[in-house]
Amino acid sequence: PYAVIWLILVAAVTFLAYRSYLSTIPPVSDRRRHLLLGLRLTTLGVLAIVALGPRIEWHGIKKRPLRVSVLVDQSESMSFTDSHGQRPETVRNILGGPGMERVRSDSDVEFYGIGASVTRIDPDVLSFISPGTAIGEAILEQRRTVPPPDLVVLISDGVNTTGTDPVRAASEVDLPIWTIGVGADSPQKDLRI
Repeated sequence: PYAVIWLILVAAVTFLAYRSYLSTIPPVSDRRRHLLLGLRLTTLGVLAIVALGPRIEWHGIKKRPLRVSVLVDQSESMSFTDSHGQRPETVRNILGGPGMERVRSDSDVEFYGIGASVTRIDPDVLSFISPGTAIGEAILEQRRTVPPPDLVVLISDGVNTTGTDPVRAASEVDLPIWTIGVGADSPQKDLRI
């Protein structure tokens, strides 16, 4: 209905503009009369476009920082000392090192502790006392975070003692996972009786 009203209105205004230039005081040449009619119709057309409310929108691309989840193994096995040194000290050096500082300055970073469960942690306060390690569950948990991370960094000795297999979990979440191994390649001897 509005389109019909606008068409009638435009036709009426065009007719009135044409009629007003059929006779002018003082008389003008046909060429000048057509020029004036064209200018008036152009002005009316611009006013009609403005009245109809078109707008220009800018849909630029705003670069957002990368979202990174850092998963830190906080199991008892991470408190050991082996041929590579003290594991807690190694983890603290990784988290406080220049590489992690650069990641923290360029990205939105969240830190999670992995034990028998997954919890958010302060990277400056670490405790390696959890009786188990659920690496697979920690990886699956990243899929459920809102918004999900763009990248997962896993700091661990690689020992998974409970829950989902980490390799299967990594294939399910479809996220890039960078792993940082801590400690010797050979497994620790369990001296507990």
